[in-house]
Amino acid sequence: LTIVLPTTRKSSRHPTSDMSAAAAGEGDVGGGMPELRYFDCPGKGQAIRLACKLGGVSIRDVRLSRPDFEALRADGALPFGQLPVFDLPGDGGERLAQAGAILRLVGKWGGLYPADPIEACRVDMLLELEGDLMLPMLLTVY
Repeated sequence: LTIVLPTTRKSSRHPTSDMSAAAAGEGDVGGGMPELRYFDCPGKGQAIRLACKLGGVSIRDVRLSRPDFEALRADGALPFGQLPVFDLPGDGGERLAQAGAILRLVGKWGGLYPADPIEACRVDMLLELEGDLMLPMLLTVY
């Protein structure tokens, strides 16, 4: 299997392009930096973190403890009651869910996700495979 990363340009729809602010740990959801919320472990959040790094997408990486997660879930603040979630910036910022959807979004922002439908399908095949491979591990943990 050969994986060739596309050479598409980064989308201008990414809410921030100030990489120095991300490196300094500055910025917040209201100020223009999306937030990834996931547990303090690799899991489903790691692919998103890596895609952001590789694509130069600035995010705030918020690591949650189990009690933090339980509180958010009890408050009904998590779509589908799960992590990861991805909070978009702005006063009316939207909270997105599902690791694959978030991964595709940051891949598009970072120029890692192809515009060509066939190439995009090949990327999606690998994303779906990751989900299939992760399922047995998740069943043993949860």
